[in-house]
Amino acid sequence: MSWTNDIVLAVKREWLDLILTGKKTAELRRCVPDWEFISGMPAYKIFFYHKGLIYGEAFVERVARVSIFSADVMKVCGVYASRTQVPARQAHDYLLGGNSPGIILFDRLKVYPTPRRWHGPRPQNFVYVKGAEVGEKYADRTPRAMGEEVRQFCDPKERRAR
Repeated sequence: MSWTNDIVLAVKREWLDLILTGKKTAELRRCVPDWEFISGMPAYKIFFYHKGLIYGEAFVERVARVSIFSADVMKVCGVYASRTQVPARQAHDYLLGGNSPGIILFDRLKVYPTPRRWHGPRPQNFVYVKGAEVGEKYADRTPRAMGEEVRQFCDPKERRAR
């Protein structure tokens, strides 16, 4: 199984509802994926995960990386407040706890009529995947069961181990 830079993104129910109705088009993350954007190249995909199910997908428009040491953090949070549905002060305070914070902006949302069961590794924040594998029923053949490396990042347990 080969991994790409598409991701399954764990989302709390309150935020998922706003995403699925199109009111929220950006996601605050204390740790954002290590993506490179090249003009004219296809965008990465996000698959929205909650409690074992994938509810939809969207294309990544761009990532606004935030330096917690910059005086512009409040300004960046304010610019995207309407898209994140989070007030600038609350967004600022949340991002301060991150080691690679940013705001993932997405578009071209596709909501699945019926959520798809996710049989891959459970994301703490996000996990890299090959888009075609999302929703695929490979039963117990998760990457760990098949002895393959799982590229999962920003797992709180992993940070404590460092």
